[in-house]
Amino acid sequence: AQSLLRSNILKKMLRQMSNTGLAAAINDPNGHVISANPLFWEIFNTSNSENITKLLGKADCDISEHVRLFMNNPNDIFMKRVFMDGQLFEITANLDTDEHFLWTLRKREQSNQYESKTPVVILDRDNHILSTNCKFIADAADKGKTFNSLFPNGKIRWGSVNLLSDGEAQEFYLVLRHRKDDQQSEVYLIPPYAYEDKARAIDMEFDALLVPMLKVSVDGLILKANAHAERLLSVANFEGLMLQNLLEGLGRPISDWLLDAQRGRGLNHPNFLQLKRCEQEKYVQVSLSRSFEGGQPVLIAVLSDATELKTHEAQFVQSQKMQAIGQFAGGIAHDFNNLLTAISGHCDLLLLRHDQADQDFADLSQINQNANRAAALVAQLLAFSRKQTLRLESLDVRNTLGDLTHLLNRLVGERITLNLQHSPENIYVRADKRQLEQVLMNLVVNARDAMPEGGEIVVKTERLFVREAFRRDRATVEEG
Repeated sequence: AQSLLRSNILKKMLRQMSNTGLAAAINDPNGHVISANPLFWEIFNTSNSENITKLLGKADCDISEHVRLFMNNPNDIFMKRVFMDGQLFEITANLDTDEHFLWTLRKREQSNQYESKTPVVILDRDNHILSTNCKFIADAADKGKTFNSLFPNGKIRWGSVNLLSDGEAQEFYLVLRHRKDDQQSEVYLIPPYAYEDKARAIDMEFDALLVPMLKVSVDGLILKANAHAERLLSVANFEGLMLQNLLEGLGRPISDWLLDAQRGRGLNHPNFLQLKRCEQEKYVQVSLSRSFEGGQPVLIAVLSDATELKTHEAQFVQSQKMQAIGQFAGGIAHDFNNLLTAISGHCDLLLLRHDQADQDFADLSQINQNANRAAALVAQLLAFSRKQTLRLESLDVRNTLGDLTHLLNRLVGERITLNLQHSPENIYVRADKRQLEQVLMNLVVNARDAMPEGGEIVVKTERLFVREAFRRDRATVEEG
């Protein structure tokens, strides 16, 4: 009697679901459909009590494994979208108290799926929601919820399909994370559409993302790249291209890195790689996450341009190196200056004992002049090591160049001619004399090194008026 009563209740419930547009069926623990409403049989174009796994497998061959896993672990919630006869259906299942499974199918509109903007969430380092374009996530943030609280048990499987729920609505999303820096990350929620033209829909979502992304097989074959990745990597056609032929600099084979990612090791950990096919040095930051396509594992690579970051890093290393050199040079200059003081002092004493008619006077004068030049070089080293403060003064550029002429001629060598062209008017600049001399010497030496076969170096002084400020490399010349 209880069995008959329950059967009548089930049939009445199934009829009521038909009135609401829901196709419904009930199966036993073995998967056999024991009852279904007419709308359910109409959708599957059959009236036979078949196995639920077999029925759903006719609509989507990939769903059979999901159904089997759900029936073996019915504490989970089953939700899937499939494409049948030109229509998109959402399938849900629940376990009732008698170990019977209730299946419902609801027709969904496709257009909303295509027109909706891909949900993006900005998180801080503790996964607190900073901003989002998804309404129900924004509402959850307003209620003080964290991003993790929207997932079962607060656990997020990055790079995999997750169930998101705010207590009322729930949706499945492929969750991809892109770390912007140590403080923030961007999370993209991609609906895993399930219908016969899957590839086109996934490609649409892939191309719609504002972050450069690659879809890569486990062995490194690039399966798909969105438009932003094409621009970043300067590659128009990725067909047949292997990731290891495009990037380098990991310190180990790219194939080993991809295999570790497929096994779940090092996921979402950014690595800095250098492009092989690039005329100029270009670096990208790459993070890997896992996904599945057609039952096969694939890797999703999220990229960002790291060239500027690596440039700044190299500049910082160079500045540290120059600081160490400066400290070393300063120590040498200090000791050398003590020796020069003694040499100059004794030379002055010898000059007092000899007059200009003495045959040794000319040699002593040369010793004294060279000692003074050496003292000037020591002063430059001390200025370079920042042990000596700048002495700004008004300098005549012509006189400064005149004092350097002998030294510059020695620097350029015999195969290069040094040509000094001065403005007819006196030109004054306010600068530290030693540093100005150092700048002029560096310019001449660089010009000499650029002409290994010989040539002419022209140093010209001229007064110019800059009508508009301009910038070259890291130097800016203001108007005036």
